[in-house]
Amino acid sequence: MTDRRLPPNPFATRSTRPGAVPWQPLPDAPDELLERLAQGGGRGAICGPHGSGKSTLLQHLLAAAAERGWKTRLVAIRSQADLGRAVAAIVLAAGRGCWLGIDSWEKLGRFGGPLAWLARWRGGQIVVTTHQPTGYWPVLVNIRPDEETFRRLVAQLLRQADGSHSRAAVFEPPQLDAIFRRHRGNIREAFFELYDRFEQVTRPSAGET
Repeated sequence: MTDRRLPPNPFATRSTRPGAVPWQPLPDAPDELLERLAQGGGRGAICGPHGSGKSTLLQHLLAAAAERGWKTRLVAIRSQADLGRAVAAIVLAAGRGCWLGIDSWEKLGRFGGPLAWLARWRGGQIVVTTHQPTGYWPVLVNIRPDEETFRRLVAQLLRQADGSHSRAAVFEPPQLDAIFRRHRGNIREAFFELYDRFEQVTRPSAGET
């Protein structure tokens, strides 16, 4: 009879969403990036292509800032309709002890330039994520994920899941490299594919009894 206790899928959204994905080594650790931010006037951008881990890094920086005693806030931009929220957050960020993260800055479109000027004028600790470097925000870090980083992430996610079951789904390095390249470095999309592959390996077929 089939065991109804199904193994957790380590590539489910709850495990791969920004903030849940483990920190990956960069040339600078979060504390070092915060120091660089402060030395550069408190404004910076995390740049990188879609799905490269910008939002995840921003979450790690928010956590590091909170540990230092900052009052942190995150604003996720979904469209230009969020302009008002962004303006209000930037005005509030000028207060002492405030640290603001704004995710998906490029979605503000033509309003991004004037708003960046407002942020510079008001001051405060502000980090945004954007696909491409702009002249409005000093580049804090430019993320360029590679195959090695992707393999390390997969290994960590598998270890975090139920070990006895997760070992049933073994992904060889060449297979992971092929998946990474197929999605052109978009780690988020690669995780979606691994979710499906994990289900195929660990779930019994419909006809199994």
